[in-house]
Amino acid sequence: MLSIRKIVDSYFSKRTFPYWCVLLLDSAILFLSGVFVYWCFNRGTALQLNFWPLTHLMLLCVGVHFIFFAIFRTYSEIIRYSSFNDLIRVAQAMGCSALAVIAVHFFTNSCPSRVFAHVQVRQILIAEAIATGLMWLLRVSIKWVYDTYFRTEAAKNVFIYGIRDGGIGLAKAIRSEKPMHYRLRGFISHDPALGANGTRLMGEPVYEVNASLPDLIRREGIAAVLVAPGRIDRFRNDTALQDYILQSGARIFSANNVVDTEHDAIKGAPTLKEVSIEDLLPRDEICVDLESVAESLRGKRVLITGSAGSIGSEIVRQVASFAPSKMMLIDSAETPQHDIRRMMAHDFPSVPCATVVTSITKADRMENIFKTFLPEYVFHAAAYKHVPMMEDNPCESIQNNVLGTKILADLSVKYGVRRFVMVSTDKAVNPTNVMGCSKRICEVYVQSLNKAERDGVVKGQTQFITTRFGNVLGSTAP
Repeated sequence: MLSIRKIVDSYFSKRTFPYWCVLLLDSAILFLSGVFVYWCFNRGTALQLNFWPLTHLMLLCVGVHFIFFAIFRTYSEIIRYSSFNDLIRVAQAMGCSALAVIAVHFFTNSCPSRVFAHVQVRQILIAEAIATGLMWLLRVSIKWVYDTYFRTEAAKNVFIYGIRDGGIGLAKAIRSEKPMHYRLRGFISHDPALGANGTRLMGEPVYEVNASLPDLIRREGIAAVLVAPGRIDRFRNDTALQDYILQSGARIFSANNVVDTEHDAIKGAPTLKEVSIEDLLPRDEICVDLESVAESLRGKRVLITGSAGSIGSEIVRQVASFAPSKMMLIDSAETPQHDIRRMMAHDFPSVPCATVVTSITKADRMENIFKTFLPEYVFHAAAYKHVPMMEDNPCESIQNNVLGTKILADLSVKYGVRRFVMVSTDKAVNPTNVMGCSKRICEVYVQSLNKAERDGVVKGQTQFITTRFGNVLGSTAP
């Protein structure tokens, strides 16, 4: 395959496939089209008797075409990059040439038939139409051959978000890139009429934004989603769409080109910038003083609950990078916890780490862990977080979230934990659901315990901190 690609690139490059080669091919098409039409009207005997007069006539006609080919600059572009505009120029040149040839034929028909073959106007028009079609076919075929060999291996499958706001222009631009970096596989639109009716644009389907989008992206092997220039602001505010794409594992790129709305195109080559998590925030990024955090955790014993969850797993990675003396990771999910165990062994082999599969509601098990490990810092991220699920299972929500938090907080005071950080949620603010209520109860309990320590009601030195998270990008929770 590689050798074929090299041959195609070599013979279709501007250097080794010059304009005169294309001109010779077009000349052959003109000559053979005229001979074919003459044969259709007069059959073989007449063609045999008048072959040389017909040859004289066709050479004269080809010369006339050369003039209009030069006027319309039909060879100003590399043939492998032929576009619709190039085909239009060919048609214009052929139309003007046809009129000129018709005018010339009145002269040639007045000459003896042994010099120029005599033809009819309809023969000229048919020959011109056939030649035009063959010239189009030549250019389209060469472009197709080149695109077939050069766009399939390195190009990434992509969706484009947005249609009218520069999406079509972006699609045209990435398809015309040589070599091709992105292969268009469809469009994403908020218009349900387009997605539901199986609409296709530029030969590719339009998909609606809904919960099935992550599975669709994975099934189609989409490596990236390109955001059209006019859709960047809406995309930034559409957290649901962001979550769908991030869940699928696809990357996100934004096009920063100026949109030419009159011609439904973008100006210049596509300028694509990968979108980071910080770019999706509807506010300025908050920078944390990591040096002070590292100084606090370096050489300390750290216990993390919910270590296999969306937030807990990231806490594990961040804490491990600060070189604690030991880490104790607790989660009730066996398979994700196993993944965290492997991650720690691969990425942080120098950090001593114990991974425990258990529930934080088991008071005796937690007591034993605190007694033997003696943590200095506790990050409590374990919780049931799926709102609809907790509405159907309120008892389990209270038992895990509230009772589990109480057990951990009490043990932290008992065993002298320096700092206890509880991960809460914005749903604890004026809660309207079971999950939010359970987290609010947790907040009130640890705040009361912290105040009781300061007031001397409870003997202890643990500092309790609560942090609320909103929608977490890439989280498995709704």
